[in-house]
Amino acid sequence: SLSILYFLPVKSKELISSVISEEQHLLVLPKEHRLNNRKRIVDNAKYPFLDVSELKNETFIYLKADSPSRIQLTKFFKKSNFVPKNVIEIKDMETAHALAVAGLGVAFISELLIPYCNSAHRGVYYRLKDCVPDKLQVGFVYKKNSYHSKAVKAFFALVSEVF
Repeated sequence: SLSILYFLPVKSKELISSVISEEQHLLVLPKEHRLNNRKRIVDNAKYPFLDVSELKNETFIYLKADSPSRIQLTKFFKKSNFVPKNVIEIKDMETAHALAVAGLGVAFISELLIPYCNSAHRGVYYRLKDCVPDKLQVGFVYKKNSYHSKAVKAFFALVSEVF
């Protein structure tokens, strides 16, 4: 059995994970959000920075507590002495993105998701200032000592090449 996951590493003695890409961890706001009106420093990057202190009154759309994205953000918030006031917990990034774009809160997503969203239903994307790590790992997960056919190995190679 083989899976492609947004978040690595997977902590299991029975599974092996292999990173194929690192994607930017981004904050998404609806287009009409008040924070989009402020001038932002981009520093030759694709996405401008937003300071966590600017988010103090926001509703956060989070993945479940055991997701690597949520764990990463929780550690950063703790280090920054920041506690979100309102939290909506959901199961997947696609839903988080859709809810944020609809104006129900702000969400954290992988940059990988953006090209697959309908351009009419996209938000405004930011990097969170001083958030380390600010990347999410994407890769394969499979059972330790499992057999991989030529087709599976070819699939590994093709996906690794695309990413």
